[in-house]
Amino acid sequence: MFYNFSLDDQVDNQPDNHSTGACSLLGPDVSQTLSSKVPVNKGTTEDLPDVMEPGVMRIPPYSPERISQSWGTSERNSTGIHLLKTLSGRDFCGISTFIDQTSGALPSVEDCLTIVRNIQGDDSSSWQTPVVGKPHRGILEYKSCVFGVEATKVNGNVWFLVGGQDVIDIINESIARFKQNGKVGAMGTMKCMGNLLDQWVEWGLY
Repeated sequence: MFYNFSLDDQVDNQPDNHSTGACSLLGPDVSQTLSSKVPVNKGTTEDLPDVMEPGVMRIPPYSPERISQSWGTSERNSTGIHLLKTLSGRDFCGISTFIDQTSGALPSVEDCLTIVRNIQGDDSSSWQTPVVGKPHRGILEYKSCVFGVEATKVNGNVWFLVGGQDVIDIINESIARFKQNGKVGAMGTMKCMGNLLDQWVEWGLY
């Protein structure tokens, strides 16, 4: 998990002591603690490592848009600190099998990654698919890449759900396992949430 501060107040202009007046939301004790931790000795600051050096700082590789998404859906806790949530979507399915289907005619890796980018950080993405008749349904598509699902058997459910995070995980794992010359194709099976009980589902990336 990652944390950030809500700086609703103006930062005090106090260059001599580097006071963190903007931390009033955190309460006086926290503000004083943070202020006391800011180095004011020039020699100390010169000895600090270069933050641009690889490995010194580890920041989640989130775009401004994804950070904004998470910020907007986070709730303040009693300390006044905002939780920058792990940006994950809805998840209705379990562990999947993976079978390589890659060939030169299959979709490009880049098109499939665009599907991932389009739904990343969206915690509302989900797709309801009928079970009766076991129809195949392409639930996401971008140019040459389609992600589709279908029930493998009728077992009492009327429908089943697949979430955005399920799709993201499957596409990323398929690319990691099977990509060849910029192409990827895969299929597999998994259990997903049905309206009555777990539903076996076959998926395809094609």
